[in-house]
Amino acid sequence: MIIASKFGAKRLILFGSAVESPETVRDLDIAYDGVEISGREPTITKKGGASCQWPFQA
Repeated sequence: MIIASKFGAKRLILFGSAVESPETVRDLDIAYDGVEISGREPTITKKGGASCQWPFQA
């Protein structure tokens, strides 16, 4: 949550298998609200699994 709030996220929403069957979860699906991206969308890449590369600098 600390990293998310640094970028202005007002809330994080956990969804998917972590909510539906936490005993067998293998990944986390998290949505956010409140982050301004300045008209650019995050890009999704696959390197043995999906990951997001955000268009803003830390």
